[in-house]
Amino acid sequence: MTSSSTSYETSSVARNANFDRIKVILVNLLRSFGDLNFRDDDVYFKQDGLLDSLNSLRFFMMVQKEFNIRFSPQDVKENNLTSLLNLTEFVARKVDSDR
Repeated sequence: MTSSSTSYETSSVARNANFDRIKVILVNLLRSFGDLNFRDDDVYFKQDGLLDSLNSLRFFMMVQKEFNIRFSPQDVKENNLTSLLNLTEFVARKVDSDR
């Protein structure tokens, strides 16, 4: 095994751990809006009726504060904020790009 493949594997493991950590934080933030029951791992915020417009805005503000990131209008247009899975992937990319 070369050192470059070792770096890739380490980086991949770190990304997976970061992804899982981010997802847990997001789920906890979502639950602060009430007793939400998720059907599965990938819930859609509006489509599944989890958050109305006002709570969506409050939730996304909490996410920005928690991870010290900012959403641009382009981020919203690209469907990054529509579901738990999309948001988790998006936050992981934003956090990684800020390092």
